[in-house]
Formats: sequence, C-alpha cells, structure tokens
Amino acid sequence: MVRIFATLAVLVVSNPTASEASLAPVRLTVVAETTVTRSFIAETLAEAGAIWREAGIRIEWQRAAAASDLPDDLIVTLERVGSSPADGVAPLGWIRFADADSPEPHIHLSLANVEQLMDRTAGLHDKPDVMRDVLLSRALGRALAHELGHYLLRSRAHAERGLMRATRPSSDFFAPERNRFALLPDDRRWLAEHLRCAND
Repeated sequence: MVRIFATLAVLVVSNPTASEASLAPVRLTVVAETTVTRSFIAETLAEAGAIWREAGIRIEWQRAAAASDLPDDLIVTLERVGSSPADGVAPLGWIRFADADSPEPHIHLSLANVEQLMDRTAGLHDKPDVMRDVLLSRALGRALAHELGHYLLRSRAHAERGLMRATRPSSDFFAPERNRFALLPDDRRWLAEHLRCAND
C-alpha cells in the first residue's frame, strides 16, 4: 500500500463568517500518555473546535482508557516523539493517506516538536509552567485543526493562506488571535456540500 503523508510544518521566525451548514459532529478518540492531563487535552481540543466551529463543524471527543477502547472512527494520538531538523522546520502534526483522496483515520500530534518550537521562539522559552501549558495546547489545537482539514477535505493539498497553509511563522501558533487559521471560502463550500450529502 502506498502511504502519502500530509504534514503541518512550522518555520521558526522571530473575521470569517459562520458557515450556513449545520453538520454532524466530528467524533475523536484521543490517545495520550497518562502524564498528559485531561485538562491539557481539553484545551487542545477546544482550540481546534473553536476554529472548526466557524465552518459549522462541532468536535466531540473522548479519551481512550485502553487500546481495546479504540473505535473505528477518527483517532488522535498525542506523541512524545519529536525531531530537531537542521533547517528549522518540524512537523507539529501529520496524517497519512492510503492514496490521493483517502486519509487514514489517525492524526498524530508531536508534543516534543511543539515544546521545541516554543523554546526556539523569542520571548516564549522562559514562560512559567502554567502559561507554557496554555501556549502549548493552543499551538497543538491549531495543528490538530489543520490535520482535520486534510481529513475532512480528503485532500493532502495545502493553501497559500488560512487554515490549510503548510508552513507559517511560529508566532501564528502562539498568538492570542486565531484569524490566520480560518478555513477559506472554497473549502467551506466544498465541505458543506459533501458533508451534507453524506449526512442525507
């Protein structure tokens, strides 16, 4: 089987309207080490949910207590693995494709890479622990929203701006405002049409 990767990378450098569509919720099962708190996962999912709510999508989630609890639908794994690429570009999240328009129902998020990104971003590396968790969950939530875009749009394509932009300044991930992560109008229309048809 050919495996195609769609990844969200970050480049380290020092108001959308609501959708008319009311669509079925996206249900996620989250897999994470026991050291990752439920509140951290909740903040991560809340950030992703806020981005997708503008497109008429609601996210519902549960945490898997054991491998036997994993469902057949979408799984999100928060991983400790990471890398330190020499070019300064590291994936915060990724999803595999079985073929051009068939995403596998498994999104990966890298806790290690988002921590490294924060430590390399000017003004953020010495934040107190409470603020670090806020910023880390915010960045991971935005990375998750991007990977959900690949999954829901059934495409590994990227855009020059908006949610599906591939490479962006690190400040976008940590900034209080999330307007740079809006889903573009063409993608919103495609999503509304296809998901509405799937729900009929």
